[in-house]
Amino acid sequence: MPRRRDRQILDPHDILALIEAADSCRLGLVDMRGSAPMPYVVALNYGYEPAGENGLKGAFWFHGAREGRKIAVMCASPQACVQIDLEHQPVKNALGCGWGTKYASVFAQGTARLVNDDHRRRHGIDVLMAHCERLWGSPEGAQRGVEVPIDENLLGRTQVFCVDVDHLSAKRRA
Repeated sequence: MPRRRDRQILDPHDILALIEAADSCRLGLVDMRGSAPMPYVVALNYGYEPAGENGLKGAFWFHGAREGRKIAVMCASPQACVQIDLEHQPVKNALGCGWGTKYASVFAQGTARLVNDDHRRRHGIDVLMAHCERLWGSPEGAQRGVEVPIDENLLGRTQVFCVDVDHLSAKRRA
């Protein structure tokens, strides 16, 4: 149960708009490989693919190196969270404890999985590239809304993965 119900964003359209407006997120995992569980958080670009009745049971798509800590941690323990924050504005106060920040944030929990099927890997890259294109425009020489060609050699060296969302929530301090 959320602590600050007055900050909850309940309209799925508003939540999806926040996901579309942000340019990066944090992927949180739990590294279970050592003597004690350790949190592991990494900032990533993403694409979101809505699914479910209201679009909030979708998948966050990512890409990166085929090897490394992130992939090892994900394979050992696929429980994941995704966190997005934006709309930052300072709230100033004459008292130190009165300072704060206006913001909007999205938090998702789900299961991370590697995507190895070539068709699904391309699909994930397309979702991610569409998000980037909406934010920053088309690459030079490319026509907006037209699939950007994929370098097969580079795609072969790239790991595509996603987080299938089980729960998604959002809040705003205005």
